[in-house]
Amino acid sequence: MQRFQRNIHKVIYFLPNVISTVVIGLIWSFIYDGDYGILNGILSSVGLDVKGFYWLGETQTALGAVMAPMIWTGVGFYVIILMNAMTSIPPSMYEAAILDGASHAKRLTAITLPLIASVMRVSLIFLILNAIKTFELIFVLTNGGPEGATDVIGLYMYTTAFGSPTSGRATNSMFGYSSAIGMFICVILVVVNIIVEKSGANDNIEY
Repeated sequence: MQRFQRNIHKVIYFLPNVISTVVIGLIWSFIYDGDYGILNGILSSVGLDVKGFYWLGETQTALGAVMAPMIWTGVGFYVIILMNAMTSIPPSMYEAAILDGASHAKRLTAITLPLIASVMRVSLIFLILNAIKTFELIFVLTNGGPEGATDVIGLYMYTTAFGSPTSGRATNSMFGYSSAIGMFICVILVVVNIIVEKSGANDNIEY
């Protein structure tokens, strides 16, 4: 029963990762809609006057509004990785620690974290990679607006090469500039990968 519940939790956590990014963007656009959005409806039901407020249309709230679906779609991937890493730790190690009188915090810092350190490094690399290459969800939700409040380097590279539907700020002569941005992103990711790997090169633990 416990294993079944754990598998159900994994499915729930990972579900946003199998949904199309465009579909997720449309769902959250409806949630944030100023006139018919679910969020405004909930806030209005508790006495807050937010009718007609467009969360994606204000520079003060657009970035936070975009971050919510990004976290929702991304967190499940890392939850699954870390859950699998923790379940691979032999229970005998925790049993021995309990017999020695180790507290929950001590077991966490002395057993769990050291044994999943390599998995955490890989997760960190994936997290940085996904943060830098973020494009699709922002393109669907705001296209970088309002007034560039949600513009990111991936979207900037795209609009530099192909132009923006609203500004048309690119010409064919800017494909080279866009390629240079792509190469710069690649260099950043390689450097970050090297730094993360070097920082944990000596903490591989076997059991």
